[in-house]
This record gives sequence, structure tokens and C-alpha cells, in this order.
Amino acid sequence: MKTRIMLCAASVLVFAACDSNQGKGGNRLNVATFNTGLARGYVLYASERSTLIGQAVSDLGVDI
Repeated sequence: MKTRIMLCAASVLVFAACDSNQGKGGNRLNVATFNTGLARGYVLYASERSTLIGQAVSDLGVDI
């Protein structure tokens, strides 16, 4: 139940941030997904990668 509420809240946030003037010089909301691969024991080099993730995500230049 809690997960559904969070998903609905996130959806509302994304749609509220969208502008109907997209493509006409209006605001754009840039969204990205990023699989960090931090499942230690399942993903190779997970611990080595953990120190680099913060910078990599910030370099994406997206809003969400």
C-alpha cells in the first residue's frame, strides 16, 4: 500500500512539472533511470563502483 502511494505521488509530481508548451520553447522535465548495480555478491565490482555513483548521477544533468 505504501509503495502504491509513493508511486502515485511521484507520478503526480512528474506530470505537474510538465509544461504543455514543450517543443515551443517551454520548460522541459528531464528524467532518467540509472541502474547503479550495487547488489554485492550478485554484481561484479559493486563495492568499487559505489564510490563513483554520486558523481556519475550528478553528471547526467537531469531533473529527476
